[in-house]
Amino acid sequence: MAEEVKTTKPEKEKEKAYKRIRYLDPSEITLSLAENGTTTVRMDTGEVFERARAYCTRPTSFPRMYISLRYGEKRSEEIEIGIIRDIDQMVPSQKMLIERELEKRYFVHRITKIKSLKNEFGFFYWDVETDRGPKEFAMYWSKAYCFEVNEKGRMVIDTDGNQYSIPVMADLDEASQKIFSQQIYW
Repeated sequence: MAEEVKTTKPEKEKEKAYKRIRYLDPSEITLSLAENGTTTVRMDTGEVFERARAYCTRPTSFPRMYISLRYGEKRSEEIEIGIIRDIDQMVPSQKMLIERELEKRYFVHRITKIKSLKNEFGFFYWDVETDRGPKEFAMYWSKAYCFEVNEKGRMVIDTDGNQYSIPVMADLDEASQKIFSQQIYW
């Protein structure tokens, strides 16, 4: 006769709290923009989630993949609806609404050219061209503020917390690559 194992109350609570990842099939969801400017998610199952928000689960390595959709009045009360594996698999109108939500949360300048990069008194002073125009900013001299992304690119965080991306170092012009490698050697 098998011995019956009793589950303690905390373990039962953990079982209730744990929920498997729910991957959302783009063909089974419809997103729409409400009059108040928020996003609504409608599932083929009939479920409707108002005030939905989108979050990148891997913002530096896969910014367009594994997008978490959540709903709730306050951020502290949000519940995950599910995860979209790749927003590029969505129809353009639906993808645009996800991108709109993501832009509210993630603002990253893409560096297209490095004009100068100076190291003074524990700071790097950058003068760059970005996808949003010319920028000058300072960065702390630390690996924590300039790190590899996808083995090909770099993410840079300035002293104000703004993010700058170099998606693929090899895509920068030769002069920019030289300036970078002369100053940042990690």
